[in-house]
Formats: sequence, structure tokens, C-alpha cells
Amino acid sequence: MKGKEFELNFIKFQMEWEHVKNGSVYRGWAHSSINLRMGFSNPAHIESLLPEVARLKTEMSSIRSALESNLSLIYPMWSVHEWLLTHFEPTANQIESLYNSLSKILDKTAFPVRPFEYNQTLEDL
Repeated sequence: MKGKEFELNFIKFQMEWEHVKNGSVYRGWAHSSINLRMGFSNPAHIESLLPEVARLKTEMSSIRSALESNLSLIYPMWSVHEWLLTHFEPTANQIESLYNSLSKILDKTAFPVRPFEYNQTLEDL
């Protein structure tokens, strides 16, 4: 992917991630860290969100490679890596973490009920 095509794909990727984050299912069921930590959610909502997150997760590796390739034409590699760590990796980490959390919720066969125990740890989940 070179030039304008790459730029358009990167912008599209960013817009799709923003669309996921602004969606009602994400805001209501997947954005809350307590829901994800406690594994408390509605599986039907998670099933509707997971395919989009999985697609973005898959696209991340090609976007990252294209970013590295295109930026390295202009900048030294140390600068490219710094840019990726600053501007791309946070989003990639959010998508990866969300994907893992949503997948973990769908793997459950029993779901916690409120009230949650305050001292419950992540290992208990």
C-alpha cells in the first residue's frame, strides 16, 4: 500500500474504531472497565460487537506494516518506531485488550450477578 491509498485506509481504520467506540453497544456494555473486569455483560450485545472488533484487530497488523513501510521512506527508523509507539500502539493495545475481554466474556457459561464483591480479584474471574 503506497501513498494516498495507504493514507485513506489508515483514516478509514481510525474512523471505524471511533465508530465502534461511539456505538451504543460499546458505550453501554463494553466501555465500562467494571463490566469487562467482572465479566458482566449481555452475550447478545457482545456477539454483535465482537466481529467488528475482530476485523479491526486483523487489519491492525497490515496497517502497522504499511505505516512502518511508508513512514520509513521519509523518516529514520528510530523516528518511525517512536511515532508508532506514540500514535499507533495505544489504539492497537485498546483493540487487542477489548477483543480479549469480549472473547473471555463469550467463553463464560455462568455470569456474575450484582452486587459484586468488592475484594474480588481478576484471578477469581
